[in-house]
Amino acid sequence: MGAIAADTFHADHDEAGRPLGYSSEEQRSNLLHDTETFQSGWTKSSPGISLISAMEIAPDGQADGELWEFDQTAGTRQVSQASIACAGNTTYSLSIWVKGGNANAPTLLRSRVTGNVSGTIIGGAAYTKLNGDTLNPRAESGWVRGAVSFTTGAGDTTLTVTAVEVQTDGGPNSDAQLLLWGTMLEAGLFPSSYIANPGASGTVTRSADILTIPVADRFAANDAGTILVEWRSPAGLKASGQSYILMAGNVDTTEQIGINANHNNGHSFDFGWRIGGVWKSTLRPAGSAAALTDYRSAIAWARDGSRIAFNNGVSASTASADGVPAVEEFRIGYLTPSSSWSNGWIRRLRYWPYRLGDGDLARLTA
Repeated sequence: MGAIAADTFHADHDEAGRPLGYSSEEQRSNLLHDTETFQSGWTKSSPGISLISAMEIAPDGQADGELWEFDQTAGTRQVSQASIACAGNTTYSLSIWVKGGNANAPTLLRSRVTGNVSGTIIGGAAYTKLNGDTLNPRAESGWVRGAVSFTTGAGDTTLTVTAVEVQTDGGPNSDAQLLLWGTMLEAGLFPSSYIANPGASGTVTRSADILTIPVADRFAANDAGTILVEWRSPAGLKASGQSYILMAGNVDTTEQIGINANHNNGHSFDFGWRIGGVWKSTLRPAGSAAALTDYRSAIAWARDGSRIAFNNGVSASTASADGVPAVEEFRIGYLTPSSSWSNGWIRRLRYWPYRLGDGDLARLTA
């Protein structure tokens, strides 16, 4: 997503100037101004660490990843400390991209974030992958993004961030190696930034980020709503399978409403909802996804029917006697066991707690 500062509320009107209500745009900002890849390089803040190579192929397709080695003596090793401006009483998400460098790669990575007021560690949790699993570089076959969230104190204006804290096991194997690439600190409970892969070298592929926005503390309605998402498709489309673009539903994913690109049908767009874990309807509007193309996608639903819109093309679905999904979260780039990351770039998300009409959907997606 673009550089974003705070939740933004919009007053919207239809073509005749009649008020439609308000929409909410959740926004986040990247506070790490140095760059994602630390141009000044990572720094070691404890002994027993060596930089083996600073020219490793990273998730952006460039030779700007770094390979570090941690000696096998049991103990804690820390890499990279930075002083970063922050706001007090604010929740942040710290992300890192890592890859196991050898068979003895560390199995657990932690962060260490200290506020400037009392020096108390306010972020010291283990990194988790974006699907919630613990980040284990030794078990991963490629680059993996992990994140940890924390909240600053009332008077904190500066954070001291140790991006990687490795606990080596002291086993009989060779020294542990770990590839590192960049870190990001963003305002918000969930990470929302993405890696732009220029694709020039063709040596690295990546999965898109998942952005999850809880709506329980906003003005969400369970029985009706409209979601608009603006996104750009990736450079390389999948040959088969499905890529979820946008989903909304309850936290255990048994009730959902969403849009995905169905690569089994020529990159067509599919819309559907499910209740109790069972898909109740599917709608396929005209058109198909093309590489590096901007799209405006909208879903509008209520108990007497639903609508979907793609770039001014509005289609109607039949009413469902099964009701409509309960919406507790928005998920962009959503992953399920039978699908894959949407691998696109999200520009904006907007939400209304009621269903908009066809004319409004056409205007918003034009």
